[in-house]
Amino acid sequence: MFPDLRFEAAFLRTALLAGIVRESDACAWADALLQSATAEQGPLAEVAIAPLELTAMREALRPLAGATLSSGVGAALLAFAALDPATASLEVPDLLRVLSVLRRENVLSDAASRAAKEFEDRHMLASVGVAGEAGTTRAELATWLHATRPAAYFRFAFEHDDEQAAFLAALSRVVVRERRSPAPDSNETPRAWTVGHSQHHRGVLVLNERLWMAAARAFSPLPIGSRIPYIAVPAGAAVVLDDAIASPMGFDDAVALLAV
Repeated sequence: MFPDLRFEAAFLRTALLAGIVRESDACAWADALLQSATAEQGPLAEVAIAPLELTAMREALRPLAGATLSSGVGAALLAFAALDPATASLEVPDLLRVLSVLRRENVLSDAASRAAKEFEDRHMLASVGVAGEAGTTRAELATWLHATRPAAYFRFAFEHDDEQAAFLAALSRVVVRERRSPAPDSNETPRAWTVGHSQHHRGVLVLNERLWMAAARAFSPLPIGSRIPYIAVPAGAAVVLDDAIASPMGFDDAVALLAV
């Protein structure tokens, strides 16, 4: 099923512990999903009404997250740390604290965990004045995060089909505008997919990270559900927007495209 509630709940539980999302974000996430005909109405309602306190919210998310960590959560958290503006702009001590939490929660790969520990140790030694230790820089952490994290994809779900069509039309205009001034640090083609209706959810748009970053600039702030990175495009997704062939769409054009 897409969206993957188990994955997203596990992501939020760990992100809350690391301090990179807030309890109100988890509440808003549950509220948005309750608008759809999901089979998880009861557990989502518990999250929506949970006290805005760390332990209470993590406990409310536990039944949705399951007993074992959902696959890909650690990689998604690294992608979030690299791409989400608020986390990516953290000062070095705060970003190292986030990585330390992820390492202690055993959500990182062995290689990523070792690298995070080395960054922490170097920063600690430099902070107490050990000779020869230059410490860890923000640029170094950013470079490592982008080299370590996977590619990321982001979902945009809508309660009504006309909202989805209006958003797709707006995205087409963003793509054409961005084409005139392409991002200097990315060779990725802006692209969006649609994942069809199911018995549980209305249609969902999925954006690759280049288009997501453009959407974040154009439509900020994005809801938390659209900031959780997935590490693969869902099976059965169909391309509906591609920079190579995109032209500005009106609302009716988007409705027709989504109906195909």
